[in-house]
Amino acid sequence: MSKTIDTTPPPAGRLSESVVDFLCQRRERFASSTAVIDAEGAHTYEDILGKSERIARHLVATGWDSEFIVLFLDTGADASLGILASMLAGKCSVVVTDQRQLETMLARFPAAPVVLKTAGQPIPHGLAESGRHLVDLTTLPDLPSVDTELPRFPFPTTPAQVILTSGSTGEAKAVLHPHCAIQNQIRNFSRYTGITPADRIAVIAPLHTITGQSSLFSALLNGAAACFYSVETGGIDGFADWIQRHQITILHATPTIFRHLADLTRERDECFSSLRLVRIGGEPITASDLEAIRSMTSPDCAIYLGYGCSELGTITRLIVDHETSKSVDFTHGVPVGQPCENITVTICDGDGMPLPEGEVGEVVVSSDYLSLGYHDDPDANRSSYFRAFDGTRSYRTGDLGVMLNGNLFLRGRADRQVKIRGHRVELDAVEAQLSAIPGFGTVAVEAVESHSINDPAAVQLNAFLASEQPELLSARALRQVAAAVISPVIVPARFLILPELPQTRNGKIDREALRQLAKMRSPETATPPESELEAWLLGRWRALLHRDDMGTHEDFFELGGDSMTAVRIFHEIAGRTGTVLPVSILLEAPT
Repeated sequence: MSKTIDTTPPPAGRLSESVVDFLCQRRERFASSTAVIDAEGAHTYEDILGKSERIARHLVATGWDSEFIVLFLDTGADASLGILASMLAGKCSVVVTDQRQLETMLARFPAAPVVLKTAGQPIPHGLAESGRHLVDLTTLPDLPSVDTELPRFPFPTTPAQVILTSGSTGEAKAVLHPHCAIQNQIRNFSRYTGITPADRIAVIAPLHTITGQSSLFSALLNGAAACFYSVETGGIDGFADWIQRHQITILHATPTIFRHLADLTRERDECFSSLRLVRIGGEPITASDLEAIRSMTSPDCAIYLGYGCSELGTITRLIVDHETSKSVDFTHGVPVGQPCENITVTICDGDGMPLPEGEVGEVVVSSDYLSLGYHDDPDANRSSYFRAFDGTRSYRTGDLGVMLNGNLFLRGRADRQVKIRGHRVELDAVEAQLSAIPGFGTVAVEAVESHSINDPAAVQLNAFLASEQPELLSARALRQVAAAVISPVIVPARFLILPELPQTRNGKIDREALRQLAKMRSPETATPPESELEAWLLGRWRALLHRDDMGTHEDFFELGGDSMTAVRIFHEIAGRTGTVLPVSILLEAPT
């Protein structure tokens, strides 16, 4: 663990029980109730916690001394088992969901054992020979039964889980969350939303994220059911059917997902009547997003506008019903409500001094339940975490905001970090990674307006470069190479090839000139449709990609299209023409 992390015993009045204590209570009370629903079916509290305890005893009996466990498991019951077993063993879990994350986290936690399941995927190359302790859940029925005593926890500040930041810079930060931080997050959410054992809570975000973990524990710590679904794998149509089939009552999703669901429900003329609470966040929210939610839910469904970060979880909340959501004020920024319990929000100037109400500055959050810091990253800890004047641990979010009548309104980013489709992206780090690709040369990246129809404030990444290799002298070739080596989140939507990058008088890249170049292209220069079918297709592309500046020759991927949008487009093509095309055809015909 990084030496800069503060593990001071908690002051009086802090949440004193570990998450494990609560889970054991839920096992006794709700033994036969459904705890987890995934693609394999339903799993009871007794089943999930019984198997987790068996894995935990096996882990403790092996005697390794790492305080971390890396979990390379599919989202669902398997990942839940790994997380709970780690807690029961007194360890801190590190969930990874792909090969790139696994390699990064293995290097960051060199002594940690790995829990995986070879029935779903083979052991990654080199891992079996690495000397690490491996626990294969495929062999769980064959694990010897041991009576090893499980540990108790001296302080609620014991690290319980690692939350990974989005990895938008290519190197996801590992945020250490203690038991008391999880307890505070879930207690606040449960109190404000009235979660009961009757609820079925959707878990659609990966479990290495704060959203995924919060959704999971909101269910398990309340005796409710955590219901897992992958929108990317199952598609938006399947997602809508899944919500109806499992009678989901609480759904936390981004505005993009809600927009797709609203389009689908209008097309089907149906309503998600089982939803009693929807939580929207992760991307800038607009008044039209609230209208979309109203159109797809019953009048008694509450809408929860939340603001949070990986370092703390939910910071503020604004909960409205259908009627009051119509008058939510967006004139001062994105309204995200009042701070949650045990959290203080302060708007500060560039020197970190508090500003009067009504002035725009950086959002700083303070709480006894703040995360412990970034693992093994003292520089990042020093720049982001500090002690407030009253001794409370605080975190600089980098977001701009303004407080009005006790409510927070968000106004964007304070630096060269931006949010792209809900992910925080550091532009300088994206430039560094692209410039490191052979043949790319120096690359400049800017976030510019995306000509979004529904969200005028939306931005996309534009990369500017003078390629050094002839085979990379097309935007599509550049994007394909970049997509193969860097995180999909940070692959720019557009690549602009220039004879040379413009410079200022002092020899620096002229970034304002680049931004103007990106804006020069207007809708009038786009190729118009030549048939009724092309006109219909172009209209649907513009609506689903939320852009008004495209013609018939625009590349889907260069416009920032993603897998979920592709699924929706092909669904509409099938509905109009009767022709069912594979989504993979976009790789052959991306216009």
